[in-house]
Formats: sequence, C-alpha cells, structure tokens
Amino acid sequence: MGQTRKEWLQTVTAQLRCRRAVPGVERELENHLSEQYNAFVAQGCAPEEAERRTVESMGDPVLAGGALDRVHRPRPAWGPFFMVAALLLAGALLRFFWSVPVSAQGAYLWREGAYQSLAAALAGIAVLAAVYFCMDVSLLARWTKALYIGLAAVSAYGFLAGYTLMNGRRLWTVWGVSYDATHFSMIFIPIYAAVVYRQRGRGWAGLLVSGFAIVPGLWLCIMVPHLAAACVLGLAGLAVCLVCCAGDWYGLGGKKSFAVVLGVTAGSLVVTFLLVLLLMPGLAGSLQRHLEVLLAPDANAAGAGYWMNALRRMWDGMRWLGPGDGSLPLGEKAALGTVGEFAGKAVRELRADYLLAYAGWRHGIACAAALAAAVAGALAWLWRTALRTRSGIGRLCAVGCCALLTMHGVLNLLSCLGWSSARGMLPFLDGGWTGVMQAGLAGLLLSAFRLDDVLREPQGTCAPKAPARLVPAGRFAYSDGTLHIRLR
Repeated sequence: MGQTRKEWLQTVTAQLRCRRAVPGVERELENHLSEQYNAFVAQGCAPEEAERRTVESMGDPVLAGGALDRVHRPRPAWGPFFMVAALLLAGALLRFFWSVPVSAQGAYLWREGAYQSLAAALAGIAVLAAVYFCMDVSLLARWTKALYIGLAAVSAYGFLAGYTLMNGRRLWTVWGVSYDATHFSMIFIPIYAAVVYRQRGRGWAGLLVSGFAIVPGLWLCIMVPHLAAACVLGLAGLAVCLVCCAGDWYGLGGKKSFAVVLGVTAGSLVVTFLLVLLLMPGLAGSLQRHLEVLLAPDANAAGAGYWMNALRRMWDGMRWLGPGDGSLPLGEKAALGTVGEFAGKAVRELRADYLLAYAGWRHGIACAAALAAAVAGALAWLWRTALRTRSGIGRLCAVGCCALLTMHGVLNLLSCLGWSSARGMLPFLDGGWTGVMQAGLAGLLLSAFRLDDVLREPQGTCAPKAPARLVPAGRFAYSDGTLHIRLR
C-alpha cells in the first residue's frame, strides 16, 4: 500500500528548512488533500482508493517539499538593516568627536553624554538585530488584547504612581529616574496596527474600533503634555487606517471608507481642540504660546522664541563648506571656555535636539545636507520595504512605523531650520535612548518583510493590496499570499 495523506504531508513539511513556515503550509496542504479526497469519494471511489489517488495526484512529496521550501523562506533585507545601523553609529560618533578640543586654547565642549551616546548606539544596534532576527510580527496579532490593555495600564500607572514636573512637562519617575513618556508612546503604533488588523471584514464596527483604539496613545502624549508627539502619533495611526481603506480592509468599499476616515479625523480634531480649550486651560495656553512663537518668533526672542531666532541667525552665518561665521547660541564663548554651566547645557541641547543645524555650523551646509540626505535615503528605503510587504499584519505595522519615523524626521528638519518651535526626533541620528526606540521600530519593520513569505494569512481574510508575486511556475505556486496547487 502507498503513502497515506498524513505520511505524504509529513514528508513534504520535512523538506522545509524554515520551521516557522510549517504550520501555515501544513494547514493549507491539509485543506487541499481533504478537498481532493472528498472529490474522489463523491465520484464513487472506495476510501482506500480515494486515499491512494489523492496522494498520487499531489506528486512526489520530496519534490513538492523542495518547491515549497524555495518559496517559504525568510527574505533578507540587509541593505536597510546596515544603513540604519550605520546611522545609529554615525550619530553617536559625531557627538563624541564634537566633544573634543575645538580651539587652540584646548577648550572642551563637555564630554558629558558622549560615552553614553556611544553606549546607546551600540544598544540600538543590538535591539535592531534582536528584533530583526527574533521577532515574529504575527505574535502582535495573536496577543493583541493583552498587549493593548497592558500598554494602556502602564500609561495610566506612569502618571498615577508619580511624576516629576520639568519645564511644564510631566515626566515619569521610576526608581528615582525621570523618563519622557512621549518616547514610550512610539511603541503604541505597532500594537495599534495589530488592533486594526483584527478588524478586517467587520464593517462599520471595525472602522469604529480602529478610530477609537488610538485614543490611549494620544492621551499619553496629551498628559505630558506634548502636542507635537500627539499629532505625529495621530497621523501615523491615520496612515495605517488609510492603507486599510485603500485595500477595502473593512469590506465597506475603498472610497466610502476612505472618505469616512478623513471626515471622522477632521471632526475629531475639531472636538479635541474644543475640549482642550474648555477642560485643559494649561494645555490650551501651551498651544497658544506655540502658535504665537510660530507666527511671530521675534516677539518673544528671549523666551519661547529664542531657539527659532537663534537657529535662523546660525543659518544666516553658515558657509557651504567650513565653520560658520555666525554666532553659536549661548555657546560661542562656551567653546572658548569663558562661559559657565548654563551655556554648556545650551550647547549640549543644540547638539542633541538640533543636530543638523549644529553640523551645518561646525562643518558647513554641505555636511548638514549630506546628513539629511542620508536619513531621507534610509526612510525611502524603509518605505520601499514596507510597501513590498504583503502579509496583512506585517504591512500595517511596517507602514505605521515608517509614517511615525518620517513625520518625526520632517518635524525635526523644520525645527532645525528655525521654522517650527516643536521639536521632532531625527530618525537614527538623534542618539540616546530615543535612537534605541527608533531602532526597535526599524527592526520590526524589516522583520515583517523578512518573514513575509513565511507568515500565512488566515483563510477568508482580505489583506491590503500588494504587488502580485508568483513563484515558481509549475505544480506549486505562490501568489498574493496564497498557495496554488495544480493537480493532475
């Protein structure tokens, strides 16, 4: 007697070197075998004859397993991986070398934080590699409720257990260490993408849940308060929803759901603005100051508008190559060692939050442009990778992470040019533990692409549209996340 269906299936799956792919492939092959067996039985074959003919129709199991192994294996994304790692290291090295003597008198621009930046860069590269190689993005879909509730609980506990006020912002205090909660909010995007992923095919209810699921993340940023971080997080969540709408994720029709999402977003912004004005006067005052500084930075040049004015003066005095002849805000004398601790802190703040502007002042506009182009190239490469990801959960997470990093980069560029009082986080070059969080997002994005041919979409679900891929031609083929078997 020949092989049974179970034995044939075991032989096929034994040929797969990527064991993560086995459950999905096994499930699909079992469905194909059952359908073929039932068809033979319906034709009047005895169970033993139907079993034999089913196995024969599927072909040699070793050859079939080899064909499936060529399809279901991780796809490397070494290019963007090494580019992100290089930017993380470059940001730390720049800060380290900027702390060495800059004048004939041998003055120093304070080494404080230089070694910490190197340590954070190495930690960021380690996190990037760990997430890229070890993280399975499908776990987010499997543990969505637990992760979402846990994140919301941690957000609430962080403010209820205790916080420290610093420059008008609430910082989490954990074991005596203050921490900016807006950095923690970056973790929210992939979990939010998993929540949206679970709403596939649920119609208006799914669309409603997708809209309200972003609220805890926005609340976290508003409680700090950090309006810029809230806007960036909200726009990243909007990007995830729009990708779903474009692929008719909710089953309502692409154009209809697209228009509803944009309309609800606009209405939510108006309602949120009114609630802030009525219920949170402190936050409303902060928003008013930001608008005043943005419209007339000269009116408060010694206060909230100081950095915008100072940065514009720096750019006016910059050259294309070489040090600028303009003044370094609060630090031109600090570079010569003649100003005290306050000026030193200003220089460190300039290097940390306005790296592009400081690079242009130290080495020329060409240097700042090269750094900006490197970051833009890395983001473009990540976007290309995200849009080539076909699995539903992987693509949503990748687009959300890309949108978050891109908008932070745009906001940082505007602030470095002196066009915005809100500061974004420059992707990967920003240094510190912010870079570690950004490296984790990039690693998750690349991991989703790497395991794209391994992760299997549940039967009966619709995924966002992605370019079709059919390999190889023959009995077994793989197209748009579906395994196709040509029977004899």
